[in-house]
Amino acid sequence: MERRVLGALLTAPNEPVAAADLLAAAWPDGGPEDASEQLSEAIDVLRDLVDPHRFPGADGNLIHLSGDRYMLCADRADVDSFGFDDAVLSARAARGRGDLEAAGDELRAGLGRWRGALLEGFDGAFFAAVRERFEDVRLQAFEALYEVELERGLHHEILPDLAQQVAAHPLREGYRKTFLLALYRTDRKQDALNQYAELRKRLQRMENRSPSADVRELARRIAVDDPTLLPESEQPVPVPRAKPKRYLDHVPLPPPGGPFQFSQPHPLPAVQLPPTAVHVPQPPPHPVAPVLPLPPAAAPLVVAPQPFQVHNPLAAAAVLHPSPPARRALPDQRRRFALKAGAVVLSWATLGVAPAIIAGVMAYRRRKWWHLVPAPLYLAGSTAFFLPEEATGWPLVGYYVIMHLASAHMMISVAPRSVGGPGQNP
Repeated sequence: MERRVLGALLTAPNEPVAAADLLAAAWPDGGPEDASEQLSEAIDVLRDLVDPHRFPGADGNLIHLSGDRYMLCADRADVDSFGFDDAVLSARAARGRGDLEAAGDELRAGLGRWRGALLEGFDGAFFAAVRERFEDVRLQAFEALYEVELERGLHHEILPDLAQQVAAHPLREGYRKTFLLALYRTDRKQDALNQYAELRKRLQRMENRSPSADVRELARRIAVDDPTLLPESEQPVPVPRAKPKRYLDHVPLPPPGGPFQFSQPHPLPAVQLPPTAVHVPQPPPHPVAPVLPLPPAAAPLVVAPQPFQVHNPLAAAAVLHPSPPARRALPDQRRRFALKAGAVVLSWATLGVAPAIIAGVMAYRRRKWWHLVPAPLYLAGSTAFFLPEEATGWPLVGYYVIMHLASAHMMISVAPRSVGGPGQNP
């Protein structure tokens, strides 16, 4: 029993283990009624075994913690699981900085600490769960090792071991992914695609799922012969385009500390043209039309026709194509009619007030004060419309007469015969 309790404590060194787990490890099928007392006796025996030089009455390296828990204190160098964990961490760091050879050496050293089966001879659910957890960690270390070797270009060397691991663990996608890439790099593309198809069928049948996204993407790239799947040494090197020749590449650099000087080119021989080879007439600097003398005052002015000389193209265009003269605005009959009709409506709508106001405005603008003469009449007619006939003594027909006069006056004032012409002052 002491051996089983020690094995349970060694599965988690430097970590507390509950007494219930130790009882499950000691008695897989259920312990006796005095299992707790027997466990305490086994702990005392183990204290003398792992720490024989402890003080009497002291716990030593096997500590009893509160909450009925026990912890075995151990040095990391004395426990294989600690050495394995440290090697995996060192390999991960080396791979991160690009040292693949060191990463592979660390992983091999860590995996070398596994000697035989873990906790061989210990049965029960407790040890089965522990073995499964440690085995998964070990397989992950192998997957990392194969990936490192594949990155180093050792696909031919790892292919036999990978085939054995895939056969032993057919559902582990990490092994299968590395195996597919190793097959493709050894010119076995069809075998790689067959392995992927076999993995997909097995996962669908046994776990009712498809391969992971990484495995599916790798299979797609294999099917299309993605060149980036090959090692860097075997990938096709792109041919750089030829750069255009630049004449400045041949410019000599200045000497250190001296001025920058171009080399003197060879002078070209002067070409002498014969005097009769080409003759280009030179025009006068400023051609001017001849000045004609003025005729006598008594005689009629006669100008002889002279050839037309053009000195300015824009001026010539203006002379040859003069702009048409501005048209004089014609009277707008419709506007005159609208003004007259509006004057009539405004006279009746405002009861004579608008004609009086417009008469005053016209008298001021045109400086013709006789326009003010009918204004009092219009205002009187407007006032008479609101008063009874007995108060004013005017018959109603008088109001209509005044309104007709006001309408005619407004028509004459606001609608002259010519509207909109230039030079008019309405």
